[in-house]
Amino acid sequence: MLLKTFLLTGRCFSFSLFIMGMLIVGVLLTACAEEHAPPPDNAVEAGLPDVKGFTGAHTRIVWVQDMGDGEDFYGQGDHLRLMGFDSQDGQGERPILPDIGHYAKPVISPKGDQVLFSDRNTGKIFIVNWDGSNLREIGQGRTLTTWMDRSSDREWVYAGRNQGQKEREHGLVVRFSLDDPEHAETVWDSTYVNENNFLLSADGTHASVNTPHGMGIADLSTGQWEKYGEGCWTNLAPDNSYLLWIFEGSHRKASIFEPQTHERRSVAVNGAPGIDGHRVFHPRWSNHRQFFAVTGPFREGIRGGGQDVEIYLGRFNADITEVEDWLRITHNDHADFYPDVWIAPDLAEASTSSQQKTLQASNDSARGRRSSWPENQQGLLFLWDNRGAQNEVVSDKSGKSRFFTLEAKGLARYGRFLEMIPQGGYFALEQTVAQDVLTDLAKASSWSLEALITPDTSQLNQFGIIAALVNAQTDHLISLVQDGSDLVLHLHGPDAQDDREGKAFALGQMQPGQALHVLVSFGKDAVSAYLNGVSAEKTQVTTNLRKTQDNGVFFGNTPSTRMPWQGGLESVAIYSREVGAAEALRNYTSLQSKLAHRQKAPEVVVQARLTESTPLPSVERIAPYRRALATNIYVIENVLQGEMPEISPGNSILAAHWVIMDEQILPGASRSEGQAFTMRLQRMEDRPELEGEWLGMDVSDVLLPLFYDVES
Repeated sequence: MLLKTFLLTGRCFSFSLFIMGMLIVGVLLTACAEEHAPPPDNAVEAGLPDVKGFTGAHTRIVWVQDMGDGEDFYGQGDHLRLMGFDSQDGQGERPILPDIGHYAKPVISPKGDQVLFSDRNTGKIFIVNWDGSNLREIGQGRTLTTWMDRSSDREWVYAGRNQGQKEREHGLVVRFSLDDPEHAETVWDSTYVNENNFLLSADGTHASVNTPHGMGIADLSTGQWEKYGEGCWTNLAPDNSYLLWIFEGSHRKASIFEPQTHERRSVAVNGAPGIDGHRVFHPRWSNHRQFFAVTGPFREGIRGGGQDVEIYLGRFNADITEVEDWLRITHNDHADFYPDVWIAPDLAEASTSSQQKTLQASNDSARGRRSSWPENQQGLLFLWDNRGAQNEVVSDKSGKSRFFTLEAKGLARYGRFLEMIPQGGYFALEQTVAQDVLTDLAKASSWSLEALITPDTSQLNQFGIIAALVNAQTDHLISLVQDGSDLVLHLHGPDAQDDREGKAFALGQMQPGQALHVLVSFGKDAVSAYLNGVSAEKTQVTTNLRKTQDNGVFFGNTPSTRMPWQGGLESVAIYSREVGAAEALRNYTSLQSKLAHRQKAPEVVVQARLTESTPLPSVERIAPYRRALATNIYVIENVLQGEMPEISPGNSILAAHWVIMDEQILPGASRSEGQAFTMRLQRMEDRPELEGEWLGMDVSDVLLPLFYDVES
């Protein structure tokens, strides 16, 4: 009986152990299956954004979160957290690494399983698995982007090195593979490029570049680049359509450019619910052509976003002509910056394969392209056609390119044809570049100076410096001056011998408002001059223009003189050779074709009362911009001159006026609500020179017709 009981008891005990063992095995197997099985198609929990439903594929997003005051929008401090969002894990926004520290410009690897970021302080690049494991140093520089070579499935990291004068500029871009990070190869060294943003086409042959000379597309195989415009935060479509995005100065719209034709369309990228028409920042195209990310709202300028700044995902329509939908990604009490979006390769590659183009550099003389003028570029030392042009000189000896950019000083600004308008200020060539030009000019036995000059219609009898080349090392001065209605060439220095006032030659008459093509050529024996392609009679005259203590290349005035010139100046060239009559005529004829297509912009003069004003920005808030406009809402009271459909008494409009120039707040920048103003207005769309300028528009209705106060 005891044995029977024992056997029965033992059987029950053994069976119980068996059942318990099976349960444990089942639990373990279930756990393993859950650990290794792919997550469900839609792991979005209640309250989380349906990112996969929005993109149609598995999506990951990485960014940095400011744990401080929310104003470290360039990610320079050590109070940042590396954040991530995975559309499949159901966790929502979460830290990838637990520590708060310094994480600069994070990007996702092409396969989506790793994150790279930089340390601005040490110059090192780090990589970490998406789950936060295996953090390690992988290279030197600043992470710019990643790229997949589809022929080999090899993943590449592109990094900026050789920091320039500005913190986010790099003189060298290299790349290295994730499987062999020790070996880096040079990708780009033709110009300095800003880290925001260097993005590649799907084939890896071209990249968007933000250079000190403008925004454009770089051909990585040739080392050449083509300028498309001014602005900031360039993006290149991640397919092979080579569509270029340039962020406009308002930080509300993107200028989307078609390759080669430079056809431009302006697309609003601030329409997400929650941004509500305010400024956005950190725009970045994803690896799918229809999806991009921005941050916002920035209600008080780019430094005033604060802790309300969130990550938003935008979806373009198929033609990239508008944003068809938005999805807010983050919901938290901290500012979120620098998003990078990865979408599962199957969907991204499908969008890439449907967009295949061949991109070749254009030599057209239209805005933003290489100019066909001058016809003969031999011996060119300096070239500045207009602000939108390439303004590139290729050395006769080395074959290397030099790009020329002018800095507007004082009240100087650009006109609607992208020409220089000194307006009482002046334009200066960067000092080291200017010294190189002057040094080469001093070595030349002959030289020529060419320009297209349009005197101001309101200045019938002015005395001002149009252009001045001042070389303090050789005691040499060359200048073009308007003296009343006379165009005067002034020479001072070795050629003037002991005459401290130098030599001056009257070249001809100037007519207010009429463009005059001028070409002065200095040979071994004589000075020749051509006005509008015709040889000019030179008359030696006395002049009051004396030697200046300045050193450089200036237009419209010089820093120390008080002889400002009023008018428009463009198509300026300096040669280290003589230019003859036939060439002067050809250059004049070439420029005439450009002038023939110009039309005056429609304008009206109104009396309007200010009803809502944009807060006046500070110089610090608009940095790195040096100039700014502010937009206010006005109600039209009277139309004094002209007519436009949008302009009639009682209508509300937006009008922008200059408030900061050359990092100085202008007198009259602040305008009071309730005050009436007389303004000469042109449509903002007719002022292309303003596209890259900082534009404040912190008012309640940003959809009103937008105008520019021309006389501000």
